[in-house]
Amino acid sequence: MEIEGNYRPASLYVTMQTDEDGNVSYVFTDMRGKQILTRQLSDNISHDTYYIYDDLDNLRFVLSPMYQQKADIDLYAYQYRYDDRGRCIWKKIPGCGPVIYVYDKADRLVFSQDSLQRAQDTPKWDFYVYDKLGRTLLYGICSNNNIDEARDDIITGVFSNTTNTIGNSGYNSNFSLISPSVRKVYYYDNYDFLELPSFTDRSRFPLPTVKATGLLTGENVWQAMAYYYRLVQNHGAGSEYVLASEAYFQRGYWEKAFILATEALNVSRRNEQVSVELCAEFIALRISIALGNKKRVREISRRLDALQTAVQEHLYRKTIEASRAWIDLQLGDKGKLLVSWLQKGDFQKSGLLYSAWGCLYIVYGRYLLLQKDYLPLLGQLREFEAASRSFNNFLLSIYAAVYSAAAQDGLQHENEALSELNRALVLAAADGIVMPFVENFDVLEPLLKKAAQQNSGEPELLAKILELGAVYQENLKNIKHKASYIMGGKTLTAREAEIANFVVQGRTNAEIAAEMFIAEITVKKALQGIYRKLGVDTRLELVMALNADM
Repeated sequence: MEIEGNYRPASLYVTMQTDEDGNVSYVFTDMRGKQILTRQLSDNISHDTYYIYDDLDNLRFVLSPMYQQKADIDLYAYQYRYDDRGRCIWKKIPGCGPVIYVYDKADRLVFSQDSLQRAQDTPKWDFYVYDKLGRTLLYGICSNNNIDEARDDIITGVFSNTTNTIGNSGYNSNFSLISPSVRKVYYYDNYDFLELPSFTDRSRFPLPTVKATGLLTGENVWQAMAYYYRLVQNHGAGSEYVLASEAYFQRGYWEKAFILATEALNVSRRNEQVSVELCAEFIALRISIALGNKKRVREISRRLDALQTAVQEHLYRKTIEASRAWIDLQLGDKGKLLVSWLQKGDFQKSGLLYSAWGCLYIVYGRYLLLQKDYLPLLGQLREFEAASRSFNNFLLSIYAAVYSAAAQDGLQHENEALSELNRALVLAAADGIVMPFVENFDVLEPLLKKAAQQNSGEPELLAKILELGAVYQENLKNIKHKASYIMGGKTLTAREAEIANFVVQGRTNAEIAAEMFIAEITVKKALQGIYRKLGVDTRLELVMALNADM
């Protein structure tokens, strides 16, 4: 790398940009449009990043601002090397060892290796397998030592419905891989992959409705999580089990969903991932309600109490408030126990990120439905759809259609209600989703039965919803009306009644103490007395007991 002099006057273009905070930056490009310098100003100090090209216009170096202070190319520069076909074959980023890239005769990246893989006793390589159309089929890690041979071949994979395939993926390659460990698999054109041994129950997958030629029909990234967690030091560990549990739960496979939720809890606790643990507890609680398991509901609600006491982060506490609100609305409360910001739909006051608002709309929608505020609910649906589109939250679209149908039915607009219900069923049928209907079965049952009598669309899905909805409502009765949850004439002191009222509003012990100008330990002792009088063990049971007594 040599300095040959300065650019001639008037030979560069410069673009000045000012961001919303008033920070100024300049981007310099040459006559051929190549970016050669970015200059960012902070307190009138320039921070320069230079881009250096070779004679073939390949980017060879990116010199960071730190390089201008200390010219250490290994620590402060990005470096690139290319072959005679202009393909990047070597890359080094600041502070890391180089990454090597290998391409086949079809110009496709087929192997790569970083410095950590290279340093192992048996060096590892990332591998990539494509079909004859250039679509990625497989990504994984192998232990090949004949990588150079790949440069002289066109490596192609083909689907084979046998047990002897790469990582049981259903694919084989014309280039032999040593000890392959598959991380990602993609399927195209058809659904033959569902016949593979790893897909043991095809009934869990919806039947195709159109030809899939040219389309991605399946993607298996489960095996990629182990590699991902290694890169991010187990951040988010257990999230794949939460997602899988939610998927099974939404389709009505409650027992399988609970098994996966339990796995999520085990992994998240082992890796101290509180956010994942919270999500796993919430889905496990919903599943336990669906299964009518009072003992498990009690255990999980007790753990949620402990979590709410232990966590200090505002986002966690507000998430628990929203989670409890949904559970309360399922267990018979019509909204009297909701925290005020949820009753008002004031999501900004919660401080939760906008990406979470879709879930809040689901809670708020059921609240309005149970309050029979049908017109405000219908007026909120545009916001539902906006949140759905912003974050591709397809489940929210199903809930919005369900709530619209229930609201129209409440207004005695039968034709509009059936039309919206059919729209919801069509949206849900593609993935076999049933729980938005089942968890709202208490307000939807007459409309659903009317749709069944009229032989509306999606009859199989509708029959499953009616069956599961009846089971769900029966199991709810078993949980809500057990004697141990009823006050039984027991009375509370004025202070105990006030504290209990704050609890059902979702207040923490610290918040109650501040509101009543008493010590937090006083609140804790008072709650112990309330639990003892009412024969309950957790905050959730207290809410249920008070609700049953109203």
